[in-house]
Amino acid sequence: MEYLFSASLIILFILFLILTIFLKNKFIIKLIIYSIAIVLLVWKTIEFTYYGVTNTGTYPIEFSHISYFVYGVIILSGIKKFYFTAGIYGLLSGIGYIIGGVASPKTMLTSLPPYLVIMGYISHMLLLLGGLLTLFKVKRYPLKDIYITYVFLALTFIFAYLVKIKVFYPDANNLNSLVIIKLVDGSLLEYLGIVNEIFWLRILVSCVIYIVIALFVLIIIKINNKVKLI
Repeated sequence: MEYLFSASLIILFILFLILTIFLKNKFIIKLIIYSIAIVLLVWKTIEFTYYGVTNTGTYPIEFSHISYFVYGVIILSGIKKFYFTAGIYGLLSGIGYIIGGVASPKTMLTSLPPYLVIMGYISHMLLLLGGLLTLFKVKRYPLKDIYITYVFLALTFIFAYLVKIKVFYPDANNLNSLVIIKLVDGSLLEYLGIVNEIFWLRILVSCVIYIVIALFVLIIIKINNKVKLI
């Protein structure tokens, strides 16, 4: 089951890449992007409202949780200056999920009830497809606007840190199981079975990951400016 889970993620990623490369119809591209934005925004608004009403201690803290709303709101608002940011959030969430599913499939499959695993699988793959199409099939994004994405990402990580120290959502459950919390406190390597209790090493791990993400964003916008969009 674990191997099947990992293989399915890789296969879908490849299929989405092929679709992104060969899909040329502007109407279909726009329809897919807007449909994903509507579905994710409505779905996750209802889901997290339910969690709030029932006092489950579950809040939109994880990077992908935030991505559902960032992607949905930006795309549906039609502010194309922010589209690159929406695409990056979708792509990072999707690729992050695939990396987790390949590196530690057992954790991905057993840490949540089956219905939540299925919901997470679907929603992350929607983010991935939406991110790819938004980044490479809509428009060229000026390099000078890359700061917008960096500001969004910085605010997201600052928010996660404030959640960790209980400034926001003091009653939130299972914070230490969230990827974004592990990222800001430097314990992300625990997913690979590497336990790190050295403070300065944790800081170093976090800084390296931030740099990798920043370079990834830069590479993506460079690719966007090079490839043929339609």
